[in-house]
Amino acid sequence: MQLFRRACAPSALYVLLTGFFLYAFYTWMDVTSFPWHVNALVDQAVLAGKDEADARARFSEFFSPFNYASLSFFLMLLLAAFNTLLVTVLLHKVVRRWCARVRRCRLRPSPPGRASTGSCHCSSSAERRGLC
Repeated sequence: MQLFRRACAPSALYVLLTGFFLYAFYTWMDVTSFPWHVNALVDQAVLAGKDEADARARFSEFFSPFNYASLSFFLMLLLAAFNTLLVTVLLHKVVRRWCARVRRCRLRPSPPGRASTGSCHCSSSAERRGLC
């Protein structure tokens, strides 16, 4: 659990900075993007027979820089947590076990008359304990 918490901190910081950048970008730099999308959606709604004022109010409420940044923030945070959990499980279950097995493994001499292969074999005590 400690490994997961430590790995989540940089991911959360990245997601927070990205969410702030998205909000700042669409609020102060690209101020025409959301009105343009809202107008296109309102035109489609009017062609479908909906009321223009109602459609504009609904689309303007949903398609805003704050909603876009918030939705992106929470979805990226969820994805970062999932990726962190996946990597943590992989490190904990696979890599740590492999490293522990390599540490317990000792090089045994080859039987007389055979050439040494240089391969690592587990010691008999490790084999008895079921570690190999």
